[in-house]
Amino acid sequence: QWLYNSSVSLTKPTPTPKPLVTAAPDKGIINAGSSKSAIRGLQQQLIAPIQKKANEAVAKVAKANGLIYVFDISMGSVPYYSETLSQDITAQVKAELKIRADKKLPQQGTGM
Repeated sequence: QWLYNSSVSLTKPTPTPKPLVTAAPDKGIINAGSSKSAIRGLQQQLIAPIQKKANEAVAKVAKANGLIYVFDISMGSVPYYSETLSQDITAQVKAELKIRADKKLPQQGTGM
């Protein structure tokens, strides 16, 4: 492909590198190029509705069980908890989300 330049000479266009992710901005997806932070941002944008749905299910189950707090112990941020005094609501949340009881959920950082 050749382009006509207004100075009456023909120039070949400079090739541009292909981006990793390309879509129309009006659809809410950006051209991420090779930037890791842009890809992370896009990943967060895409995962947000899933996280919202999961958090809503956890809240619904917690309210139904009269719970005050819910901790995600898989994240390792709870230094201590008593298993005998705690209530595991994983099965109830899976049921609320219509996830099979035997289906294992991906662990944080495993890439699903």
